[in-house]
Amino acid sequence: MSSLPTPNSTANGSSAAANGTGNGTVKGSSAASAVPNGHVGGPLAEYAALFAPSAWDALADLFEIENRKVYCIPEPSTLEVGLQAGLTALKTPLCSGIDKGQCSVDCPVCCDAGRALAAGLPYSHQAHSKLICRISGERMDENNRPMALPNGSVYSSNALKAMAAASEPGGVVTCMRTGESFDIGELRSVFII
Repeated sequence: MSSLPTPNSTANGSSAAANGTGNGTVKGSSAASAVPNGHVGGPLAEYAALFAPSAWDALADLFEIENRKVYCIPEPSTLEVGLQAGLTALKTPLCSGIDKGQCSVDCPVCCDAGRALAAGLPYSHQAHSKLICRISGERMDENNRPMALPNGSVYSSNALKAMAAASEPGGVVTCMRTGESFDIGELRSVFII
């Protein structure tokens, strides 16, 4: 918990108010309100800590803590707890420590904000695997078969057919990970048992 600096701080960081010798924070705040534009010098130099940039950060932290107390908002909030419960159901080992090219477009755990919320959460138990195409984000199944490029990368047949039709020479697909180009005839069907 942050606290505002007090004007009568001692070398070990304790203040006069903490030592029971008075209310230094109240006196310092009163003196700070009387100082025009934060110009502290001469006899008011002891109040300079109240005008430091770090004092604003400490004040913001204190405001947030007191706001949570006044409005009975728990730490962490109910929204954050609900989001973490949902992310736990979706989190897999692939979601942790992967680069941007390997994450799924539709996975909320793979985005930066979701990854930060799910950092300390356990992985979910996935009894059935789903293959998701990195190009289209569609599920690969019997109607959208997985196809392997000669370099070992696997993408959905629908996405590769669309890429081959849109390519300039015609019938050429490009690997999204490596940038290599292959003829559509070089692809192999992948069967999962």
